[in-house]
Amino acid sequence: LNEKYPDSYCQLAKVNFFYKNEAEAFRAMDSCLDLGGAYTLSSLNLVKQLVNYYAEKNDLTRLIKLYERLTGLEPQSAEIWANLASLYARAGDKEKAREAAFKAGEFDPAMKEAADKFIEGLRK
Repeated sequence: LNEKYPDSYCQLAKVNFFYKNEAEAFRAMDSCLDLGGAYTLSSLNLVKQLVNYYAEKNDLTRLIKLYERLTGLEPQSAEIWANLASLYARAGDKEKAREAAFKAGEFDPAMKEAADKFIEGLRK
């Protein structure tokens, strides 16, 4: 196992999830995400399950990586963009929060007013 190559950990995590060895799976997934391997995750269901897991752990860094991946899997989902905006804001990255909120409003006109208020609130 190449310790600097995220794909190895990502694949190891998937295998462990398949065999219901969750403790090992999440350990490998931690490394997968920490090394920038979120791009290897192509299953929408898996990414959403990981979001739930890391949300329970309040792991903001890994949640952001997963939501960034979700925007690649469902690029026109205003809800995903809005959640990512909130995560960026919590992490203190106002510029990325603005960009994500703008996209949420762009993809769902019903969210535009809320997105504009969110963006305005970031200026304070």
